[in-house]
Parts: sequence; C-alpha cells; structure tokens
Amino acid sequence: MRPDPGRGAHASLLSSDSSAYTMISFSKMTFAALLVIFPAVTLAEERPTNVTVCDYYAEKIGGSNTVETEKLVMALVLHSSLLGPYSKYNSVPIADFTGALVPTVFNGEYVDLRDYFNGGYASTNTGGSSGVAVNFWDDGGIEAAMQTLPGNGNATANQDRFFNHVYSYFGTFLGCSFIGSVELPAYIGKASMYEVHKFMDLNYAELGYFIDQAVRGLLSIGFTVSDAQYINATLNAVFGERCSQPAAIIPPSAGPQLQAICIADDCPLALNSTCSSYDVVIAPAVANATLVGNYTKAPNGSTSVNTSYTVTTWSTPTPSTSTKSGAGKAVTRLPAIGFTIVGSVLVSMGLL
Repeated sequence: MRPDPGRGAHASLLSSDSSAYTMISFSKMTFAALLVIFPAVTLAEERPTNVTVCDYYAEKIGGSNTVETEKLVMALVLHSSLLGPYSKYNSVPIADFTGALVPTVFNGEYVDLRDYFNGGYASTNTGGSSGVAVNFWDDGGIEAAMQTLPGNGNATANQDRFFNHVYSYFGTFLGCSFIGSVELPAYIGKASMYEVHKFMDLNYAELGYFIDQAVRGLLSIGFTVSDAQYINATLNAVFGERCSQPAAIIPPSAGPQLQAICIADDCPLALNSTCSSYDVVIAPAVANATLVGNYTKAPNGSTSVNTSYTVTTWSTPTPSTSTKSGAGKAVTRLPAIGFTIVGSVLVSMGLL
C-alpha cells in the first residue's frame, strides 16, 4: 500500500496508468524536433541575449522584474517539474507533461521518483557516509506545493528547506538579479551536486525523466523552445554523465566539484571520465516498505517491479516487464549551443 501524502485536488498526480506516459527523451531531441513537437511555442518572442533567463521570464510571466516575480518563476520551474500543469501559469499545452512525480515508463524502464521525496528510501545526504530517509512533504505536503508555496511557513521543516534551497540554486543557475536578497537568498548548500544526490543512485531513466518533465514544464510556462533546449542541454551535459570531471558551478567560488547526478551503470560515461574520484555506487536502502511497495533498485541502478504486488492506494503502475537495465545504451550528445563547460565558464555566460 502507498499512502497518499496529499491527494486533494491533484489525485491524478499520485495515481496513473504507466502505459499512458511513455515519454520522449529530451536528451535525444534536436532543436528542429522540438519545433515540430511543440508548435504552440514556436511563435514566442525570443529572449534578448543580454538579458538572463530569470530576469526575462520574471518580467514576461510576472509583469515586471522584481524579487517577487523572480522567486515566482523559480518556484514555477521546480513545482511544474514535479507536479505538471498545476497552475494558471502553465498556460501552454504541452504533450505528455504530467510532472515527474507521476510514475511512468521512460526509455523502456519503469520510473517512480516519489520515494526519494516521501522518506521511502534512505537516500538523502544528511547522514554522512550513508543515506537517510527524509520526508520532504512535512509542512503542507503537495497541497502547499500546488499553491506555489515551499510549505506552510515552518522554516525548519524539511519541505520548506528543500524548496527554498532549490529556488536559490535555480536562481543562481538562471541568473536572477535579486539573488542574494532576503526574499531570494544565495544558495548555501553543497557545491557538489554529486554529494547532494549520491545516495539516490539515479539511473539514466530516472534522471532523464526528471529533466524531460522539467523542460516540458518550462515550455508550459512560456519559455521559448531555444531557452528550453539550452537548459536541457546544460542539465544533461553538467549532471547527466557518469564519472564527469569536477567543475565549478554554484557557487563558482567553491572551485571544481564533482557534479554527476546520473551515477548508475547505465548512465552515459563522460568524456575524460574520472570514475576513481567517485565513491562506489550503492542502491538506497528501503526505509519504509509500505511506501516503497513493489518498486526496488539494484546497486547498478536497474529497477524492478513485482507484478504480483497488489496496489490498493496511491496506485503504482505494474508493467509486464519486471526488470530493466540500460547498461551500455548509446547516447546522442547535444552540441554545446554556444558555451563550453570548463570550470566556472557556465556562470560567466549571459544565460547563467
């Protein structure tokens, strides 16, 4: 059984038929392909090259570029990626946009990201040498998130800290002018995204699905195809390649840090890889078997679904194929689109 932390008005987020949500990987899309698949966004005005992503969409979406509208856009980026078209700002119809919390089959592999957020897995990096189970829905749950709020106001809650942390990271990543203010504080978390995510043991399908939904979410709130493609390429290049070289991203003052988030065996191996710099990958331990139910992970990142498991609440799809592993899959690398990932160069470019 999978208890529902917040069914409310968005029950479809928490229960779906996986057969309806087989996604196209944005990591394999070309710019031309995006134009064909999402014609509704092709007529959008292009962002001036001397205006950052955050500043431009704060004015476009919020009416003016203020700290409030910048924080709104950063919240929409995160909440849309998780929840799908949940708000009035998701006004552009985008095919197959459900939000990353809806289980699916992505690139032929079953994906369910919910247990990284609800404490089902011991996958959070607050336990030193091992992962810890943390419930990130402890202050208002999905209902609060659907109001585009980080939580119900408890600044010490896991939910508030997580959402505000990500707003700040995205705000720096996308060049918010008001980053560092009281309302949109500078990111103060770990500079290594590998260290943040390493106990999740994310595989190619899991990270690919999250990026897929994040990019579809950007398009749904009015991002141009070229901006969405740029961000897609950046996310895949910086975080999506196993054993990648250290890079100085956020904050750049921290110097080069390990950044790979996709670390399972089936993740594409980075050029000039440095696997010896990374710890041995281990699958996250199940902390709450009731929540995790029939979804398990092996140390190599492959996932399995016990099709005999009976789902009674917060229904989880049960594909007929029980174990999928994508080891050795070919990956099409996107061009750099006008930037080179060398140390802090990403941050120095106009879009970041």
